[in-house]
Amino acid sequence: MPSSNSNHHLFGKGVSAKTMGLILLSLTHLAFTPHGIFDTPTAIVLFTILGLVYFAISFFSVPVGLAIMAFSMIFSPEIRVGYMAARDIVLRIEDLLIPLLLIAWVANTAVTRHGVWFSPSPLNRPILLLVILSILSTIYGISIGWVWLLEAFFYSGKILEYFAIFYLTLNNIRSEKQIRYFFFFALLTVTLLGLYTLPQVAESEALTAHRISAPFEDTPQPTTAGGYLAFFLVIVISLFIYESH
Repeated sequence: MPSSNSNHHLFGKGVSAKTMGLILLSLTHLAFTPHGIFDTPTAIVLFTILGLVYFAISFFSVPVGLAIMAFSMIFSPEIRVGYMAARDIVLRIEDLLIPLLLIAWVANTAVTRHGVWFSPSPLNRPILLLVILSILSTIYGISIGWVWLLEAFFYSGKILEYFAIFYLTLNNIRSEKQIRYFFFFALLTVTLLGLYTLPQVAESEALTAHRISAPFEDTPQPTTAGGYLAFFLVIVISLFIYESH
């Protein structure tokens, strides 16, 4: 019996959702580009509207929401929301998209009654243990004054985001076709990143401000771009070795 869950129609009947997703990404990046055409109040209003659009897209197709979020993780403008000690409090677009995607997934599961909250995985217990230890150690660090509450909140939240991505992917990517499309989308993203960083190589100088950087980073952070490229290089090499057999 065909499933009525719209998540299984990613890249099939979800063409309109993909189109809306591309528009969402383009306008969001334009709004938050340092020299973009929008001023701050307009950008806030636009981003609120785009957030609602993203939530709607994700509700009807969580995999499409995942694809948009995955692209935003590397091509994401940074938004300063405050200051903390000697550094800024910076949010990236994915820091806002991931909670929206989580809410959309929960709402979709509750309304359609399809899928499960947590698919079986050998990583469930280790992840739960790690999260519990992280929370307890953070509480202890705050109580004795080793870390600030606000600082601990943002660092812990970033770690939880990665676990959220893992479970969103685990619970919504079901077919080999979906995996192939997502891998193609990931390769497209890392290819665009490679093309963006390639012209920077000639002018790159170690331990200076002239270092390889991912898009929209005010201060060069070569570990972001380098880690992303190295990670996918290992995956691509592994696939070539696997496919040869």
